[in-house]
Amino acid sequence: MTVRNECFSEGRLRVWCTTRHGGVSEAPFDSLNLGDHVGDDPNKVASNRSLIQHQCDLPGEVNWLVQTHGTAIVTDDSRARAGAVNRVQAGDAAVTSKSQVVLGILTADCFPVVLYSEA
Repeated sequence: MTVRNECFSEGRLRVWCTTRHGGVSEAPFDSLNLGDHVGDDPNKVASNRSLIQHQCDLPGEVNWLVQTHGTAIVTDDSRARAGAVNRVQAGDAAVTSKSQVVLGILTADCFPVVLYSEA
């Protein structure tokens, strides 16, 4: 299940957060696990990511970031290749200056923060 953040609805930025519900992963990953680095079946993770891709009508594949509790900032201006399930980078912030680039951060007990500028 996804929840769209309407505070960005007037701009060019779309923001979603997901819950654990609505996916295909089995316990203990049930059910909308998006992390392919935690031991879940890679096919289930790919299915869950595809669900998000279609439900949110994203303009491209997601550039996934795994939070590391450090200070690394990943700059990613490239569009992810279709089917790039294992394209996960590690860091604590993802930045892009390009439109149509989809960034996603995998968090557990940390709160994601979105900063946006029209400039």
